[in-house]
Amino acid sequence: MATAEIKDLNGAPAVFIDGTPFPFTQAITVRTHSEGGLLFDKEYFRALGRAGIRIFYVTCDTDWCEQGSMEKFRAECEMLLAAVPDAYILVRIGLHPPASFTEKHPEECFTYDDGSAPPVVLANETFVKNYPHLYSEASSVWCEEARRALLESCDKIDALPFADRVIGFFFAAGGTSEWYYLLDLEAGGRCGDRSAAFRRAFSAYLKEKYGTDENLRAAWRDETATIADPKIPPLHERFFAKQFDLLYQGDYEMEDDELSRAASNGTNIGSFLDVDKYADVLDFYRAWHIATAKSQVFFAKEIKKRYHGTKLTGAFYGSYGCTDFFNGSTAGGVLEILDSDAVDFLAAPGVYVNRGPGGFCGQREMFDSFSLRNKMFIVEEDTRTHLESEHFRAMFDCYTAEDSVNILKRDFGRNLCENHAAWWYDHHVGGGRYKCEGIYRLFARQAEIAKQALLLPDRRKGNEIALIYDEESIHAISNQSTKELVEYFRNYEVARIGAGCDQYFHNDLADPAMPDYKLYIFFNTLVLTAAEREAICKKLAKNNAVALWVYASGVIDMQAQERFSVKNIEKLTGIRMKADFGKHHTKYTVCERTGGLFSRLKRDKIYGVNDRPVASNILVAVKNIETFAAPLFYADDPEAETLAKFLTNGLPALSYKQTKKFRSVFCGSKILNADIVREAARFAGCHIWLESDDVLYASQNYLCIHAAEAGEKTVRLPQQSSLFELYEQKTYARGATEVRFAMNKGETKTFAVLGGAR
Repeated sequence: MATAEIKDLNGAPAVFIDGTPFPFTQAITVRTHSEGGLLFDKEYFRALGRAGIRIFYVTCDTDWCEQGSMEKFRAECEMLLAAVPDAYILVRIGLHPPASFTEKHPEECFTYDDGSAPPVVLANETFVKNYPHLYSEASSVWCEEARRALLESCDKIDALPFADRVIGFFFAAGGTSEWYYLLDLEAGGRCGDRSAAFRRAFSAYLKEKYGTDENLRAAWRDETATIADPKIPPLHERFFAKQFDLLYQGDYEMEDDELSRAASNGTNIGSFLDVDKYADVLDFYRAWHIATAKSQVFFAKEIKKRYHGTKLTGAFYGSYGCTDFFNGSTAGGVLEILDSDAVDFLAAPGVYVNRGPGGFCGQREMFDSFSLRNKMFIVEEDTRTHLESEHFRAMFDCYTAEDSVNILKRDFGRNLCENHAAWWYDHHVGGGRYKCEGIYRLFARQAEIAKQALLLPDRRKGNEIALIYDEESIHAISNQSTKELVEYFRNYEVARIGAGCDQYFHNDLADPAMPDYKLYIFFNTLVLTAAEREAICKKLAKNNAVALWVYASGVIDMQAQERFSVKNIEKLTGIRMKADFGKHHTKYTVCERTGGLFSRLKRDKIYGVNDRPVASNILVAVKNIETFAAPLFYADDPEAETLAKFLTNGLPALSYKQTKKFRSVFCGSKILNADIVREAARFAGCHIWLESDDVLYASQNYLCIHAAEAGEKTVRLPQQSSLFELYEQKTYARGATEVRFAMNKGETKTFAVLGGAR
């Protein structure tokens, strides 16, 4: 029986199969289920095997969900192993109940406040079915019945002659197997979830967090609150989450008195929840996400127990991109999962914007928080190619085999630099997305590169910039605000800085194992305790690092008497602040200066706006919409230098102050542009590899460049090094600190950096 586990290998997590490190970047999922049968192209699978693909995610359901599912699994695996005899199998197993379960147990299904539990169409890789109700991912009844079905499936798998090729289980549930709900928490004047299933989960969450009714009442400032029967917040208390932004986006048609009324319905402070009065709403949304996370841990523990820790476990969770931060239930409990002993990896596809030639595919996870815990983030690389339908070819400007190869190089290069695992995902039923001799040759070379990467004596990335995020804060501010604070930069800007970045949750700053950085950027760290503020400042003080605070860092302290206060921002940033509680557009320009921070930037360029073109095939992507701040926070400190001003009111947009412990830069806009970060990185002493607007991924071992425009590129190396292009197998520089070469738009070059370890 094959064993699989994750262990540290020379400074970074790696998968070991039967005790040997195994490259986990060259894996694939191919959709094969079609109208109750299987479409299996044996020659396609043979070609993938010859190209070095050794790990195959095979999709199935339990016989509890659909009788005969395990027999289909057996048949598919036999066909796979006939085509690729040395393949390893990760079981992508659906934990969906049969439709009859939801009919029998309506109390275990998503329920609105009017008592309705609407029907849904549940679609995933294996079936499309009508369900009378949507099962709750918080349901202990569903978990128990699905647990039995999972273990029965394991019994059947273990009895198969190829059981020794199975290395793990990938749990699937909810919409498209990605654990999101198919119903909106707030829809048609109704609100949920009031099911018995979630109410139990909510009570359990409150019991774990507060312990007693007395503590709960003090936190909620509500003498009637009880853990046993927690209040489900009514619709008007959720106004901040989505309705506020919907009203304010169109305020040009509103009179001043209407704007004033829209600014708050009594439960919000602009785009923020009024946490001084409605802490129950914050706990409600957090419990909603934690419940899904706990269900994943529940199933993973069963697998770890059954196989004595010798099989990998994982699921989709943790999407901070192309997601609904309130409704989805798959963002706010990442640390709940990572801090468990049961789950080895979480996965997500890249965001569905900006993927074409010259762009890049933003990632949804804070992946270095995974590595710090010896866990893995696995990218579902559903990269579109020239073999798509005309719609997708036009959507992503991928028309030729050359386009496909360069995009696939770019995405693999990101994984190589970031130490990501990945699988290629072929949506085409029966396969076909990668059915091309040029792509087969590419996969074969990438398999060789991936093996070589595992042999490096030091696999640490060695980056100097840390991007810092928060889980709890996503439920204290509006959905659109989190998209602006978190998604825009990750989707359009992060790979254009010209330097590598690592990404963490702020909780890791208290971990002595977290590396030190020169520049820390705090994107949505809105809700912080006194202890968390102390840990952040202690980390920054270690090397007089530069902290770049975005918008309202630290504005909420749930343990303070006044929970929402500008004073809380001051305590964190060291800069005296003011707030204006109206609506403000946050475009700004840099001040005229003769030297120092931001002096290299153009004075006529407008910052603080998401101005890059948007190409997307889904509706929830970040769009080029009006961006504003309500409230607006800005520096009012005679010791702080004003570096930029807002165009509409002349107030400070960027401010700098050398505090007693660190260098503090405050940005009053939610939108952060790559140019601003590049200059902050330069000021912090970070190495800038590339000054242009091209896509760049970097570590101390590898460098990947994807050209945004045609022209000569100038790469500066941190020390005398050699650059070896991995696909051309050509040396571009020996013992150099600078190298120049020409590239076409959309072209990708990936280099090994030799002798460049820092």
